[in-house]
Amino acid sequence: MLGNEEHFFEGAEKLLEIWFEETSNSNNDLRNITRCDWENVLRHVNCEIISFSKNDLIDAFVLSESSMFVSKRRWILKTCGTTTPLKCLSQLIKLASVNGYNIVTDLFYSRKNFIRPEAQTSGIDKILPNMHIDDFLFDPCGYSMNGINEKGEYMTIHITPENLFSYVSFETNVAMTNYRNLINQVINTFKPGKFIVTIYANKCSLAYETMKELEVEYSKESHWKRTDMQCCNFPSYNLLFAQYSYNGKNNCSM
Repeated sequence: MLGNEEHFFEGAEKLLEIWFEETSNSNNDLRNITRCDWENVLRHVNCEIISFSKNDLIDAFVLSESSMFVSKRRWILKTCGTTTPLKCLSQLIKLASVNGYNIVTDLFYSRKNFIRPEAQTSGIDKILPNMHIDDFLFDPCGYSMNGINEKGEYMTIHITPENLFSYVSFETNVAMTNYRNLINQVINTFKPGKFIVTIYANKCSLAYETMKELEVEYSKESHWKRTDMQCCNFPSYNLLFAQYSYNGKNNCSM
């Protein structure tokens, strides 16, 4: 148990992502929602807007507790700490309806196990170049970064260093021919003791073969051991989840 004088921050992230059904009206766009309305939504989550960047396809917000991304019919909220993302759903659905979206086609929510449930730059710029970067360093510790490019793709990194643990998350929807190299680059940058890979992909996606490629690379000759793997099938895509832990048996590089 930590003393009252010791700093603690819950680094485990909560992800809430919603896709709305396409409409025939080209003027319908979640990016028409005003900053004032977003601030009201985020009050239900217990976080606030720190910084904002945008291009023609996506709006990106650095928050006091991670990030928010808004595109034409997709909304993504990544938070940590003691935030309550599900409490904003009612207001978000109302705002989406005002802006022409009345049907939710996909909704995804996930969170890791918390360290304290009762409380509920190191080469980063080289991971995905050609991104417009918006970042913030928190006091006394913590780092959040959003990156967006001209294709409307995004990346986001959040770092929580703590005495008892450190937590890093990386997420992107950038289209690539080889995600295995990107995953290895992230791992080599942050050097975790264990990591989780979550991939959303359909059979036509370049990301679909990534898990098989990781299984080949992280075989018994590697110092990474897969400890869990799950696959969920949805109407338009599959979700692949795998967890790896460092086994320390050799010094093979990735």
